[in-house]
Amino acid sequence: QAQLYPRFGPTNIWDTAAGHAVAAAAGAHVHDWQGKPLDYTPRESFLNPGFRVSIY
Repeated sequence: QAQLYPRFGPTNIWDTAAGHAVAAAAGAHVHDWQGKPLDYTPRESFLNPGFRVSIY
């Protein structure tokens, strides 16, 4: 059984970093809509695109 949480809009990296860590520690996968892990490296924009959290 798979579980999915989709986030369709962008979020600031500080809004997702802690939840990403907790979800990953619980065995979830957090990726953007292209299938790449969310990026927290320093850059001009602090926005992450929409993403999905899944457990399968």
